Amino acid sequence: MAFSIFFMGFWSLRTAQQPIEGAIHRLMIQELEHFVKFNIQTHYKVLQKNRLENVGSFVTNYQQKIFNSLDDFHLIKTGSLIILDTKGKVLAGTVDDKTLPNAYLSTSKIMPSMIKSAATDRTTIMEPETGERIFATQTFAPWNWHLVYSVSRELILIPRQKVRNTAILISIACIATGSFFIILCFRIFFGRPMDKLKQAAEDIADLKDVRKIDIHSADELGNLARSMERMAAAIKEYRKKQHNWHFYLESEIQRNTKNLHRLNASLEKEIKIKKISEADLRQSEKRISEALNFNREIISASSLGITVYDGKGKCVLANDAACKIISGTQEQLLSQNFYKLKSWKTSGLAHMADKVLTDGRQRSMEARTISTFGKDFWIECRFSRFTMEGQPHLLIIFDNIYMRKQMERQIKASLKEKNILLKEIHHRVKNNLQVVSSLLKMQSRLITDEHIIRIFQESQNRIAAMALVHEQLYKSDNLAVIDFSTYIFDLVHSLQYSFGTDSNLIRLTVDIRHKSMGVDTAVPCGLIVNELISNAFKYSVKPGEKGEISMLFQLHDKQTAQMIIADTGPGIPKDFDIDANQSLGLKLVNNIVTHQLEGSIQFICDKGTRIEILFPYSNEKELKRLTAGETETPL
Repeated sequence: MAFSIFFMGFWSLRTAQQPIEGAIHRLMIQELEHFVKFNIQTHYKVLQKNRLENVGSFVTNYQQKIFNSLDDFHLIKTGSLIILDTKGKVLAGTVDDKTLPNAYLSTSKIMPSMIKSAATDRTTIMEPETGERIFATQTFAPWNWHLVYSVSRELILIPRQKVRNTAILISIACIATGSFFIILCFRIFFGRPMDKLKQAAEDIADLKDVRKIDIHSADELGNLARSMERMAAAIKEYRKKQHNWHFYLESEIQRNTKNLHRLNASLEKEIKIKKISEADLRQSEKRISEALNFNREIISASSLGITVYDGKGKCVLANDAACKIISGTQEQLLSQNFYKLKSWKTSGLAHMADKVLTDGRQRSMEARTISTFGKDFWIECRFSRFTMEGQPHLLIIFDNIYMRKQMERQIKASLKEKNILLKEIHHRVKNNLQVVSSLLKMQSRLITDEHIIRIFQESQNRIAAMALVHEQLYKSDNLAVIDFSTYIFDLVHSLQYSFGTDSNLIRLTVDIRHKSMGVDTAVPCGLIVNELISNAFKYSVKPGEKGEISMLFQLHDKQTAQMIIADTGPGIPKDFDIDANQSLGLKLVNNIVTHQLEGSIQFICDKGTRIEILFPYSNEKELKRLTAGETETPL
């Protein structure tokens, strides 16, 4: 303190002899250099030491700390410090007046001069035309920063004479007081701060926590103490970040280690699966090889001709049976292309093979051809497409059916002869039945008893019903099936003519909804229709009166046939029992329905007589039975 007072005396005396602007400017330069050295270069050296000067996040962090420290820079009450880039843009600063940046930065004559002065790394005093502020600049090249420190002249300029007088008085007082205390102050206050600084330096070297050095002077020792405090804080912050960085690296290493363990486990699993797959593949290859050998043996031992062609029509495989059927050698077959064989084109085999190769659908055909080796034969071929080595191939399995064709021709000739004979038999049976019917008719003319005459007439009608069946068979191309609808229509109209009924009085309706029927079913149905329609003609309508007779035949469902015969006559008694009835015709109907057709019959008396007959009948089963040859044509 005594030294400061003594120094202040000399300084006041010196100040009284010099312009005050120069003193202010020198002080500004000193503090600006001090700020750059201890606030900016110190941080930058820390970054350089740790090789982080090019790491954006760390550089930005330290720059922000420098910006935050600007608020603590108050050398002169009216002073302000700003940091500019090379283009004059304000990065940060402390301004004593909010309008100050616009006041001097917008002056075109000030900015170029400040930046030019800062670019040469010199401090200078600039006095703009307004003469309102004193400026000092400093450059920090690594970050392209220009620091501009300015103070207001208005508040520091006082009358020079008053200042000088005051300075002289202060200098005399300070020199006198300082001379008294200088030795005491030197002994008391100089050695102790040095010891504290030494201890602080040792603590910093030992990486101990140094927060505050108990030196509060504003001289070099105080500045050194503050700098050491900042250095200790920077080292502490660096150690903290280094610890965090080490912790981050350790956590990353642990995480990557876990991932590596997981990947190793997954890799081991994949290796096991691959080994299993390789074993399965070898087993599959073995099975495929065995299957191929087996297939070759089958193809070689087959009695059917087997050939394989590629997508271009070239033969790539032919077994011994194929060579035998075509009467050629295997080398000759393997040299053929079916697209170029004339016999394949004329017989249609080439067209069929091309269609199968195109759409992949299996097809079969029979063809008569002459092989390229001169053999005339019939073959039955089956074509199918398959893929081998990614390319379509054609498989043809064929057999020589020349003998079968010969037998078919013989069978067809024999069948034609049989059909002719059967038609002749049916024709003769029909004629014989007509002769019997004529004999009965001639005999009935000699009888006078009406009851016996009706019996003869009923017998004639029954014979006519059977004769119509043989006539239909004689006219039909299929001797097992007749046109059932035509047969019933002819039968009903024959009965109408036999009874001599007037079509104007009796309305006859026939609805047959099933056309074809086997002979075994058609004959019983014809006899039933003959008896029931005959009874309707005889009993349902009185002579001279009008009436209606109807018949319906249909398939009730897929397994049942239905026959309905109805009339508008007086009907039958409600207690009618067909089993107790003595009529020969109804007994015949009941016997045919229940025993031969295995069906049921029902009599309904409601506005006339309605007879419903149901019996099992399946059109599909009937056709299968007839095709299998189970039908015996009645003679």
